[in-house]
Amino acid sequence: MKKIFLLLLSVLLFVGGTASFAISFKDFDEQGVSLKAGPTDAVENLSIAWVETALYPKNVEKGREIFVEVKLTSKMERVFAELDFGDTSEKVELSSSDGFSWTNVSKTPMEIKPGSHLAKITIENKKGKQITRTLDFAVLPDTPSSAQAPEFDVTALTDVYIVKEGGEIKKLSKGEKVTALFKAPFYRVKLDNGTEGWIEASKVNEPTEEFYLKGYKFYSSRDYKMAEIYYLQAVRLDPSHTKARYWLAKSYIKQGKNLLAKDQLKEVLAQNSNFPGARELASLVVEDYYSAAERDIKNKEYKKALISLNNIVDINPGMISAWIRIGETYRAMGLQTDAKVAWREALKIDPEDKQARLLLGYKDNVVTASIEKHPRVVVASSSKVKNDLTSNKNSVSEDFVKKSIQLVQNAKTSRGTEVASAIKSVMALTKSLGTKINEDGWKVSAVGNGFLVQYACRQERKGRIEAENFDWKIDPDTRRIMAINDNSKLLMSRW
Repeated sequence: MKKIFLLLLSVLLFVGGTASFAISFKDFDEQGVSLKAGPTDAVENLSIAWVETALYPKNVEKGREIFVEVKLTSKMERVFAELDFGDTSEKVELSSSDGFSWTNVSKTPMEIKPGSHLAKITIENKKGKQITRTLDFAVLPDTPSSAQAPEFDVTALTDVYIVKEGGEIKKLSKGEKVTALFKAPFYRVKLDNGTEGWIEASKVNEPTEEFYLKGYKFYSSRDYKMAEIYYLQAVRLDPSHTKARYWLAKSYIKQGKNLLAKDQLKEVLAQNSNFPGARELASLVVEDYYSAAERDIKNKEYKKALISLNNIVDINPGMISAWIRIGETYRAMGLQTDAKVAWREALKIDPEDKQARLLLGYKDNVVTASIEKHPRVVVASSSKVKNDLTSNKNSVSEDFVKKSIQLVQNAKTSRGTEVASAIKSVMALTKSLGTKINEDGWKVSAVGNGFLVQYACRQERKGRIEAENFDWKIDPDTRRIMAINDNSKLLMSRW
């Protein structure tokens, strides 16, 4: 797996046009960063041992700041970013004091359209040779903005300066309070005389829990709009506040804002896949989207149906029936290639799914391997498997199956737990919470230029059974193991 390094996001505020003042941030929302990290490729114009580009926040509101940072192991002459704002764009020159670390800040225009946008970052050396990295970010639909949200006080934990473009404007002493307007990811603050500036977030005490409790108070009194405002503030201050995200999602659902609820529930499940009530709430959102999709398909409004179906697989990528329905919708639009792509996604979840295999025109070539140590092993092989990977075009040897499964089972998570033990613990915990889950065991199938090793299980939600598999891919040459779906990634990083 590609190693993700924690970034220290920093912003350079210019003082007098020459000197600079740097602020570093360690306590940022890692999930909210758009990031690309790794060495340059051999075919690129520049050779750099490590290139790290980041944009924060990945999901930004209209009129809010976007911070761009680049960290390099080789000294460069120039770095700039071209930000796509839809109808307009902006070129931002990044600044550096040493040629290795580069950063700057831009602001999204108020008229920018919600949805996906791109930032193209160009890195250039003294000879003018360049490489580029492209990061994505999303502009959120209209929500209660920070201007609508209540102002609040933050308390200095130590002596700290408030700064702005012109330099330092005031020193706060330990224990002194100042009015905060918003955090992104440091604080925009306002002094009593109306002057505004910036203050380092790690130097102040934040009222996160106060906002959470106020949100709960308004939710209990059925004022879901005000509950949304306060929960949103709590999440802004602490993106890892899972409870606030969950109740924010509930507040959105009460207002019929399923798209916003979906995004919050996706984050909740990423932070804690077993958070009480989250899966049930996500199922309600999925049911609404599914009903809307079926109505639109019946009315031949296929594009609208695809939006609903894609929202379903965004929150529950393991829902085979949704992938199959996406494929059928594409087919109804005459887009056979796109339909096949969707059905192949279903087969990635369960290589034996009969409906997906039938739609793709595959013959039933599933072979069961009888292995004493692993009695519940199914080997699904593809006619596309290369001769040099298997002993036969249509089969995978039992010995290879056994070794592949053992390779994954014996692998260690980031916390040092063997995968086999980690899965056993996850299953036991899931069942102890009253969740109905069927374990189908280990499976191996040939996929592309490697092999898929899968621990297959099915979970029952509201009468519908959906796959909840753990998938790893094995490189046949290096025997390198890669976690390739959300369940296996969470298992490897958190168990």
